[in-house]
Amino acid sequence: MNSYTTNTLIQLNFGVATNAVPPVPVDPSVISAKVEAPDGTVTDLSSQIVRDDVGQYHVTFLTTETGLYQYECICTGNVQVAGKNQFLVTEATF
Repeated sequence: MNSYTTNTLIQLNFGVATNAVPPVPVDPSVISAKVEAPDGTVTDLSSQIVRDDVGQYHVTFLTTETGLYQYECICTGNVQVAGKNQFLVTEATF
């Protein structure tokens, strides 16, 4: 699990691929991304998603409180897949 300090602008990366062996990167027709803060507040970052390459995306997010955050990416349309992950935010020591 990644760990950051408060008031840090972080980049959350998402990869989308088929279930083939080996997986083949693919662009979904619809993609959304949300972050849930430790206090339960959900931020929809879907309008801020940046496509880096086929099947590769990222969003930036500013950490504002300490605790465990969760984020998810949901793809619909031509690709049906979802992924969830988490990161920890601690208070800056200096």
